Amino acid sequence: MVAATLSGTVRDPLNLTVTDVTGMRRVQVSVDGHRPAADVASSVAQRMDLQRDTAYSFRDDRRARMLLDDVAIGQQVSDDQPSETVVLIIIPKAHLG
Repeated sequence: MVAATLSGTVRDPLNLTVTDVTGMRRVQVSVDGHRPAADVASSVAQRMDLQRDTAYSFRDDRRARMLLDDVAIGQQVSDDQPSETVVLIIIPKAHLG
């Protein structure tokens, strides 16, 4: 599978602070900015010991948007914030139908 791309540069490595939707769990991770956001979300969910049979996505609350699963995570974070201040919320994907 070929990952989709956005125009622009990839921030790599990327230092993130990730919280769950409740705000009860928080981890700091350093990731390869070239990895698709869905891949990083899966790895972070495992590290946070979240439910394993659920798919997860990231929300960038600062920019009020969900990250695209198949695009490199380093292309989707704001260029105007230092990488060590990037905070994402890990959210279970909704399954409709």
